Amino acid sequence: MWRYRFVDDVLGPVFLGLQTLPSVCWVPLAILSLGINEGSILFVLVMGSFFAIAIALRDGLRQIPPIYRRAALMLGARRWRLYRYVMLPAGLPAATGSLRQGFSFAWRSLMGGELIFMLQRRGLGFLLNAGREFADVAQVVAVMAMMVLIGTLADRFVFARIERRVRVRFGLT
Repeated sequence: MWRYRFVDDVLGPVFLGLQTLPSVCWVPLAILSLGINEGSILFVLVMGSFFAIAIALRDGLRQIPPIYRRAALMLGARRWRLYRYVMLPAGLPAATGSLRQGFSFAWRSLMGGELIFMLQRRGLGFLLNAGREFADVAQVVAVMAMMVLIGTLADRFVFARIERRVRVRFGLT
């Protein structure tokens, strides 16, 4: 989609529409096609984050200055060498940013899927639902706080560090 305008014109609106679809909407399809198991949760997680990652990556790759490609072509880089040595390194900051954004979508999808499936009677989704069933507001709020804490810690200590290292490595900070 980033490289070919026609592909972007065809798939861009579809990806954007599917990105805006709440991840919980994928649950019935997951159950019908995969049954009630962890594979269904994985399906919901992937479908809930894939389109956001793809759109963010496309937009980030569009920010690569066209002069990089032209300079590489002038220096003789063709096909795989052009992408391996020029476009891939230039696109790494966009890739790390899109993965960071994708994590937030995936985390929400995971929590939504886990809440609905509640497999093996464990996990945050199960605890959240148990608090709801027993009208235990404190448990519901505590589980929600844990979800926020885990998501924030993963973002700050994993994805933000990776993104920061890539940005420093390529002189963008």
